[in-house]
Amino acid sequence: MTIKFLHAADLHLGAPLESLGARVDADTAQRVRQLARLAFDDLVDTAIAERVAFVVIAGDVYDHADREVGAQLRFQRCLERLHAAAIPVFITHGNHDPVVTSYRPARPLPPNVVVYSPGDVTSHIVECGDGDGIGDGIAIRIAGVSFAKPHERDNLAARFLSLKHHDGPTIAVLHANVAGNTAHDPYAPCTVADLLAAPVDYWALGHIHARSVNVISPGRWWAYPGNLQGRSTKPAECGPKGALIVPIEHGQIRPPQFVPCDTVRFERIDVDVTGFVHIGDVLDAIGRETTARPDSAANRPVMARVRLTGSAEVHTTLTAQRDQLLGLVRDEVGSSIGDGAFLQIEVATRLPLNRAELLTRRDITAAVLTELDDLRNQSVDDLIASLDGLAGGLDQSTLRLIRDGFSLDPELAIRLTEHIERTLLDVLEGGAG
Repeated sequence: MTIKFLHAADLHLGAPLESLGARVDADTAQRVRQLARLAFDDLVDTAIAERVAFVVIAGDVYDHADREVGAQLRFQRCLERLHAAAIPVFITHGNHDPVVTSYRPARPLPPNVVVYSPGDVTSHIVECGDGDGIGDGIAIRIAGVSFAKPHERDNLAARFLSLKHHDGPTIAVLHANVAGNTAHDPYAPCTVADLLAAPVDYWALGHIHARSVNVISPGRWWAYPGNLQGRSTKPAECGPKGALIVPIEHGQIRPPQFVPCDTVRFERIDVDVTGFVHIGDVLDAIGRETTARPDSAANRPVMARVRLTGSAEVHTTLTAQRDQLLGLVRDEVGSSIGDGAFLQIEVATRLPLNRAELLTRRDITAAVLTELDDLRNQSVDDLIASLDGLAGGLDQSTLRLIRDGFSLDPELAIRLTEHIERTLLDVLEGGAG
């Protein structure tokens, strides 16, 4: 029999989605905000449908320490649904919503909810397998600790070393920054070695908004589910958002499985306009690229930031129309994104480069192009030797793969050098024009 639990984090309930700003009309902004509020409802639906044994939430339940009242009431109603389904919930608080004595809840939480206090690590036992069909007779220990202040600098993971031996899986619920992730503040900093040292089988973490599932050792994991609902077109906020369903079989943690729970999808879409001359062609390409997005997002509205890249004569027109471009895209191909909206159009194109002219210059660009021309004239063996030298010494298996690839595809060397040239020119001459 398989036991399952749901691991979520960074709900950020009450987040105002300020990233929408004035980029969309008031009606669209209101509709998106209302939809985003339903993400936790989707999580509850998932927990009930999956018949999980319990739910853990690893911090930043709320977006602000004062816990907006409407968000509290919505959260409480959802927890009541889990209570009715006999699903316990274990919660820690993080830097956005630390546990403070001045906080007064809008309503008390239902009795199925455990909120971990700051200070020492405490634990609770969930017994599974008593004939109710959800388990196979094990006692699962769920341990946690909350933030007492927004800027927690202590290594809270080290406190889990105090846990005694437990005859069954141990789940740690913690808001923390593992291994110094620079995309987020260094709150409750710890290392992977800290996680390995504690008697914990699964670290249910929060704080990092990009989903990450990692093996510590066989049957032991540390994972960030990412935030529940994207909030902007920053890279960590884009793509599917939701929670992890974690199976336990015969007392062993199995690979966590991601389930989307977001109700609005934020995306960054790159559109290559290399060789384009007319702005109409650019608009058509944006339309083609975004048409499939609502389907891939399972009918969720997509809020998109489009980045135009490549080398093209249309670069001059795009830069001249930069201020009007977003409105133009909305007017001409707005329907391609369904119920979503274009939030921003970024122009990262450049004018085509005159290769012959570049070769006449006495600079690093000319030197690189000359070196690449020499590579094109080399035999396959000489080219492999050159690549080996550039890479600082490739292992024999890698060299064999390259040689086999060249043997199977005689034009591979040509395409490889062309790709290298395009990449280097983008670096050396990026933004020209």
